[in-house]
Amino acid sequence: MVYTKEGEIYVCLTLLTSIPLSSAWNSSDVQAIRKNGVLSSNYDRLVRPSKITNVSVALNLLTINYMDIKNQVLSTTGWLEASWEDYRLAWDVTRYPDITDVFADESEVWRPVFFIDNSVSDLNIISDSQLLYRITHTGEVEWEQPRMFTTHCRIDITYYPFDTQLCQIKLTSWGYSTGEIELHPTFSGIITEDLEPNGEWLLLQTSAKKNELIELGANGVITKHWEIVFTIVTQRRTSYYVTGILLPVFLLSYLNTLVFILPVESGEKIGFILTVLLSLAVLLTIITDKIPSTSIEVSILSVYLAITLCFSVVSCILSVFVMSVSFQETSKPLPRWAEKLAKSNIFPSAWLTKCSNCTMASRNKTSCNVQAFNENNDLDFKERSQTEKVDGDSQEPESSSLSWSEVSRKLDRLFFYMTFVLITLETIVFLVILMIGGSVNSQKLVNSL
Repeated sequence: MVYTKEGEIYVCLTLLTSIPLSSAWNSSDVQAIRKNGVLSSNYDRLVRPSKITNVSVALNLLTINYMDIKNQVLSTTGWLEASWEDYRLAWDVTRYPDITDVFADESEVWRPVFFIDNSVSDLNIISDSQLLYRITHTGEVEWEQPRMFTTHCRIDITYYPFDTQLCQIKLTSWGYSTGEIELHPTFSGIITEDLEPNGEWLLLQTSAKKNELIELGANGVITKHWEIVFTIVTQRRTSYYVTGILLPVFLLSYLNTLVFILPVESGEKIGFILTVLLSLAVLLTIITDKIPSTSIEVSILSVYLAITLCFSVVSCILSVFVMSVSFQETSKPLPRWAEKLAKSNIFPSAWLTKCSNCTMASRNKTSCNVQAFNENNDLDFKERSQTEKVDGDSQEPESSSLSWSEVSRKLDRLFFYMTFVLITLETIVFLVILMIGGSVNSQKLVNSL
């Protein structure tokens, strides 16, 4: 057999033409698939694909917009992802190998009816005629619906501002019962890969669970529906609240004790304590306006402010009492309790007051303390020797050399120590309960998911 050059060229061309060319994507094939599928006269979008249609739902969270503590509302932004099988929309992939999916709108395909059960702004059916449904060659329909969710959230302000909140987004399909569609979450939690950080709230944990709702009709017929509950656990960032709320509250509470350091002669005791009292009242009003008006949970911070406000009222009453003691007539004898209080040395300030009268030029600190101690002993000896004078069967007390002003100074010192210790104990107990309780509550909510 003889092979010529022309024969070789002929053989090569024959082989090339015999190899089938790979088909490319074209709109005619897509139109054909749509014509045989969603646009087919045999397809009815009001008829579900099967007796029980399995629908998978997921939530992709984008942002936590805000949490309105006063109105108990959570605002978030994200999109819902739903998918289901509709065998009527499948096509032969070998016939159209380059067509992986086609699109249709909500007026052309069957879809489940969803709405947000605990929404506070919109209870309409989740729908958007501008969105397209992606349909694969197996008949799987994918639907993604972006939306802003404004839902009710039961706020627990017990440990405010160290609080942790548990909020939910409830997706319900009231149009179909449990015997018609099987609704279940795609994932065990919410998708948070694209979540933007929030300046006030820190996301701790999420979950997605299926619940069964029971509806009792007017004729006594019970209908069951599926509900997907997306749960979000968030913890408040406390940096702003520590510097903006807690620190001013603590500093203001200690001002109650300073009123007893002011001398009566200054004439500013009542004005000072009333200013502190009004400041606490204003601060309590501001904080109360930020928390919900409920009696289910009581804020520990509000209780602390109320107790501090009571301390301020008591300090005001004690200040008036001290002033009334100081301005008693000098001729009026001191009662026994006043004498004991004035002569007592249980307060270091009494020694410091006497020591301050010594001149540092002629005596040092040690000689001052010795002189004060000797004066106290001499005074006690004279008082004991002159307390009583017996004349027959009668007894007449001697007039005390102590003044009412000395008694008022001792009272001021006593009340200063009492209020300082009580406010310090109150503040420590409050902080321990607030911080430890908030941490325990946060862990409890996370473990409940």
